[in-house]
Order: sequence, then C-alpha cells, then structure tokens
Amino acid sequence: MFAGAAVAADACQTVVGRLATVEGQIEVQRTGAPNWQSGVLGGDLCQGDTVRAGASSRATIALINQAVLRVDQNTAMRLDNITGVTEERSVLSLLKGAFQSFSRKPRGFEVNTPYLNGSIEGTEFVFRVEEGQSKLTVLEGTVIASNSQGNVSVSGGESAVAAQGKAPSRSTVVSPLDAVQWSLYYPPVLATQAQGGDPEVQASLQNAATLLSVGRADEAQASIADALKQDPNDGLAYALSAVINVVQNNKDQALADGNQAVALSPDSSAAKIALSYAQQANYQIPAARDTLLQAVDEQPGAALAWARLSELQLMLGDRKQSRIAADRALAIAPDMERAWVTRGFAELAEFKNAAAMAAFKRAITLSSADPMAHLGLGLARISDGNLEEGGREIEVAVALDSNNALLRAYLGKTYFEEKRTPLDTEQFAIAKQLDPNDPTAYLYDGIAKQTENRPVEAVQDLRQSVELNDNRAV
Repeated sequence: MFAGAAVAADACQTVVGRLATVEGQIEVQRTGAPNWQSGVLGGDLCQGDTVRAGASSRATIALINQAVLRVDQNTAMRLDNITGVTEERSVLSLLKGAFQSFSRKPRGFEVNTPYLNGSIEGTEFVFRVEEGQSKLTVLEGTVIASNSQGNVSVSGGESAVAAQGKAPSRSTVVSPLDAVQWSLYYPPVLATQAQGGDPEVQASLQNAATLLSVGRADEAQASIADALKQDPNDGLAYALSAVINVVQNNKDQALADGNQAVALSPDSSAAKIALSYAQQANYQIPAARDTLLQAVDEQPGAALAWARLSELQLMLGDRKQSRIAADRALAIAPDMERAWVTRGFAELAEFKNAAAMAAFKRAITLSSADPMAHLGLGLARISDGNLEEGGREIEVAVALDSNNALLRAYLGKTYFEEKRTPLDTEQFAIAKQLDPNDPTAYLYDGIAKQTENRPVEAVQDLRQSVELNDNRAV
C-alpha cells in the first residue's frame, strides 16, 4: 500500500505514509535535508518528513497507523514518529495551518502544536494553528487537549482553544462541520475556461471556479458576487452558486440558483450541469437526467455534460446508456478526469473489475481530489477480494468529502464487512444525519442489524430504505 514512487531521490529507511492526493503546490522535506522536493501523487513519506502545502493547495496523507489526514492550504506538519504497531502511539507536529484527521482504528495518536497538544484514540477532529493560538475541534469521539497550564477533555461538537501561556478553554460549537468547509469537494461545472461576455466578468467566474476546485468556497462566493455586480444576469454565476449550495446542503437555494442559471443562460451546458446537481440534491433524479439529455442534445461536444449524464443514468439503473454516455465523454475529452470516473463505474456495474480499477486509477492520476474516483477504486478492490486496501481507499474518499452521506454509508458497509463494530454503526448514523432521505445507509444498516439478531430494528431500517428508494438509487 505504501510502495509508491519516492518523493526525493533518497529512498525512505522507514516508510510511514503516502501522499494519497496532491492539489496545487505540495512539498516534502526529508529529515536533515536542506531542500524541499515537490510532492508526488502516491509518493512515499518517511519518518521525520515535513510536509507543507502552499496557497490554494491541499493534500491527503494516508499513514501506516490507519489515520487519514486532510491538509489545508498554507500548512506545514512534521511526521515525528508514526508507527503501525497497535500498542504504540504515533506523534506528529502541526507547525502552522490546519488538518483534519479521520482515524477509526483504536490506536494512540499525539498531535503537538505551538500552544496546544492533543491525545487522540480513533476519532475525527480538526487542528488549526494561526494568529498566536491553536484550536482543536472534535467532530466525533474524545480528545484530551493539554499544555503546561492545564488540560480539558473535548468531545464531539466541542472545541478547545489555547494561546501562549494560557490554559486551554473548552466551548460548544454550534456547527462543528464549519471547521472542515475548506476540505470539501465541489464538483466541476466548467470543462474549459469561461468564454463570451464581459472579460472582467468571465475572469471573476473563472477565478471562482478555480477557487472551488481547492475548496475555497468563501473566496469563490466573493468572486461570484463581483461578477454579479458587473452583470446581474450572468447565468454562469448562478451555476457556480448552485454548486456551492448543493455541497453546503442548502438544497432549496441550490435549486433556485440552478433554475435561474438555466433561465439566464439557456444554451449553457454548465448551467444545466449545475441544475442537475441541485435536482439530484432535491431527489429529482429523472429530472436531472432529462436536464442533461437536453444539454447534450443542444451541445453534443460538451464532454463534461456527457460524463454527468452517464452518472445519472447509472443512478437510474440504465447501465447500457450510462456506458454509451461515458464512452462519448472520453471520445471527446480523453484526459477529462470526470469522464474516467463515469467509465469506471460503468465497468464496475458490469463486474469488470480490472477495467474499472484501471479507469479509476487513470481518473486519480488526472485529478486526485475527486472522492468518487477513490470510492470507485475502493469498491473495485473490495469486489476483487481485497477488503483491506479497498476499505482504506474508501476512507480516503470520506476524508475528501466528509459531509457526503453516500460515502459515509459505503464506509459503514465496509466496516461491517470487516467486522469492525461499532464503527459501522457510527458511520451509518452519521450518514443518516447528513442526509435523512438517502436510502443507502438505512439499507446497509438494516442488513447489519439482521446479522446481529436485531430483527425489529432491521425491519424498520429496511422499510425506511424501501420508502426512500425513489429519492436516490442505492
């Protein structure tokens, strides 16, 4: 699993992780080395390595202690002592910036920062160092936050803050997931640079799309607002806004923005792609498919629209048309990551595991931050009999989009197959909370409860899954 290409010329004596995703400028410095080397997708990380992410950059690190770290822009961290031995504690230092940790193995993990340290065992949390203070936000589980002035126990939905010379203080967080907004994945609606119209407006919108590609939603919204000040009737601005609202679970506003985008730019495939995401978020899958059918009919050369159409057709169980659309997308744009993702799922639906894995790997090479590519690769590996590696790939997918209920449900299913109770139940519960109308978590949770001899609860979940199945295909 950790046999990727070395980041630097010197090979690791002790490999402790790998770069699972690379977005923008990611650099690695070996212990004692004067120079920084560019991070390479899949590259090995050594004991003592320091990893840093530049502006508008992100990375994902998979460690041998089963932790997955999502690294924010302008972050530097050192892998002080990472161990895969269950009885031993791993240690890393966050020098600046932020990271989100996703770890479900009950292994000790110490995080040191300039003003606050954390002692963790199998939990989800975010650490941030900035402006003379360190802040810990716990999403699930419990962390002991401490420094030389004192310590506090921090549980899910709470945070602890400490500045130099002060003991950590604990508080309840109204919306803990706000701490990870920077880590989320925003699906693309622009296949190429925005064209036509006022050059300044198009430059603002292209900047917004670029910012969204690395999770900078607040900055993207500012660029969208600038564009709308100059041209209140620009449909692409509403298309990008719709995608932001989909990801941030503002479903009604997403649908309003998507419809407005199409009304203002009826000939734009980007507007229709955005509307399709809003329709899907509102459980209107057939309508989303029809929106994309119209898009490809009007613009048969729009590769991203064909890829999105393939995805929707597969949701509705139309494997033949899904494959045709995926093949059409690749014929138009052979290097489009999203087209390879849809090709991978089309292959997976036909139980062609080798072809599916090749497609997903190609997608990850082209753009490693798409969680669906990692989900697909994980499912293909599991289908091929490799549950361990498949499960770890699905953990990477969740780290890339931790607010995605579908990903959480599949991770719960993976934990169930690995017999890792209660981790499976925890993931099903998170999935249900994130999207109460998605049937996937109810289905897999019901199956799990059947095997645990909990027939009444199992029937309740399975019935709920059936009732919700018109909302989204499992």
